Amino acid sequence: MLRILLNSNIVNQEFFPDIFRKKLMQIYCDSIEKDCHIKQIKFIGGKQLRIGKKTFVNRFCNFFLHPKNPCSYIYLGDEVAIGPDVSFITVTHNFGDASRRQGTTICKPIIVENGCWIGASSIILPGVTIKSGSIVGAGSVVTRDVDTNTLVAGNPARVIRKL
Repeated sequence: MLRILLNSNIVNQEFFPDIFRKKLMQIYCDSIEKDCHIKQIKFIGGKQLRIGKKTFVNRFCNFFLHPKNPCSYIYLGDEVAIGPDVSFITVTHNFGDASRRQGTTICKPIIVENGCWIGASSIILPGVTIKSGSIVGAGSVVTRDVDTNTLVAGNPARVIRKL
């Protein structure tokens, strides 16, 4: 019920106060720090989300979590900046046989360590860890771990340079 409310058109309107949206998330999610800032977002699936201190989650971000698998979680560290329209996807599938290509469900966590910046419209796929101080360029599709203090961009995201 609370997830439906969090995803509703009322809670995700610009006029709805951020502080009330955050309070609802603190009730629903695993751990939401008091001094983070959360704009309009969407939850698909579970509630295994942790957001650290002074983290900013911009508008229209999507959190895709499996409702029952404990391996499907998202951790955003302290002082992380998330641009608008970023998707975090913790669920994928194996390839099935020819009769059904969507195989068995696989869940893997996503971890974004302290001080990272994720650019607008990026997609973070299952099992990715973005290590501290790294930047993901706008529109990137991150399929692999990102090393500490590294700038990545592209589809798939590739190392541009060390910071």
